[in-house]
Amino acid sequence: MKKIMLLLTLLLFVCVSVSAASADNALKDCKLDRNRWQLVESNNSKQAASFIDTTSVKAVGPNQVEAMVYKYFYGNRCESDSCKLHTTKHYHSEKCRFDTNASTVTILALGTVDNDLNVVDMFELSPTLQIPDSFKRNSPQDKTMQKTKLLVKNDSRFAPTTTKQNPVVQKNKANGPVLNGQSTVSKEKEAIWQAEQAAMAIQLPVILKLGPGVPTQSQVEAQKRSEQAFLDTESYILSEMRKNDAKIAELERTASETEKADLKAFKVRIHQARIAYVRRISMGKLRGDTFVVGVGSTWQEIEMALGEPVTKRSEYNYDYGGLTFKDWHSKGALPAGYKFVSKGPQAVEVTSERFVSDAGVRIGMSCDEVLRILQSKYVKKENYQKDTLHTGKTSGAGGTGDFIAVFSMQGTLPHNIFCDFRNDRLVRYMVSPH
Repeated sequence: MKKIMLLLTLLLFVCVSVSAASADNALKDCKLDRNRWQLVESNNSKQAASFIDTTSVKAVGPNQVEAMVYKYFYGNRCESDSCKLHTTKHYHSEKCRFDTNASTVTILALGTVDNDLNVVDMFELSPTLQIPDSFKRNSPQDKTMQKTKLLVKNDSRFAPTTTKQNPVVQKNKANGPVLNGQSTVSKEKEAIWQAEQAAMAIQLPVILKLGPGVPTQSQVEAQKRSEQAFLDTESYILSEMRKNDAKIAELERTASETEKADLKAFKVRIHQARIAYVRRISMGKLRGDTFVVGVGSTWQEIEMALGEPVTKRSEYNYDYGGLTFKDWHSKGALPAGYKFVSKGPQAVEVTSERFVSDAGVRIGMSCDEVLRILQSKYVKKENYQKDTLHTGKTSGAGGTGDFIAVFSMQGTLPHNIFCDFRNDRLVRYMVSPH
């Protein structure tokens, strides 16, 4: 028995040594300063490794930790087809906020860094896109969070306090003396909430529908006027929402730590109200799969739900860092002097695992998982559709398993969806006419 135990111990030692040597060999080209950057996890099958910048870790409140995380890709490809460096060795950076009590991570900023540690691009996500994402125990996110906890365990800001304190009189430059917890922030919040509700209570004009047959010129013009009135009203509502966002940002600039936490919860409340509003006004016009908004939405509705895009490549191309809404037209088909005006996207493209569709599809899923989800949510809406979801192969070079389907679900009309896979993992998901 002792010989068997000795043999098992020896085998374990050899395996650990080989694994460590393999990891060191795979990361030999990684140029991060290992005195500063701590290895979280290395995955040889994905040819990727995660690091945490120990100098960036800081407690920002009870159970709240922020940190910069770099994911190093040392193979021929990374996990994102939209990445500018996806065929070379490089890093993806994420500024994260962990809630150690709820086991969630919120992405605050994203970036791409080349193998020589030059920043290729970096952008902060708008508050409406800073959505907490839950994770399981022993997942890569959980392992990162556990390391951040160790680095801030002695920080008084990290540990929640239950000690009752007597009210302390503070001096507010703008509003005079106030008591802690009784400042004008609560009054300002109420005023903002009332303004938000008033904006969403504005009656949207009805867009006239042209009947069967050839419409008259006056009918066409009336339909165009009603459509423009609808868009103008939505633009006004959106402008009111942006004013409210600016007021919240101004409050945050001078708020105490307690007030900032309160305002953070208030922003979540505002965001949830906008999502519910956009879902209500979008009923009956969305197509295929959606992300609250999608094909059938107006540009105004997209900004109401998701905020301003990270990148606005044009007036008809909104990019939210892996979730892109696109419109296009054939310039050769336009009459002379005609200016193309886009009212909403014709296609939605997803390449980031941060976004989950309303059907439940997420980048990184296997082909079987995607099919199972789409089959479960599929609802036949038109006579030309099959009773069950029917898929066809595409001619793309993304890998085996790529398919196209005409998809509709409860609340959406039929539209094409395209799924591209690599190594049986979804890398691109599109709702598009072609």
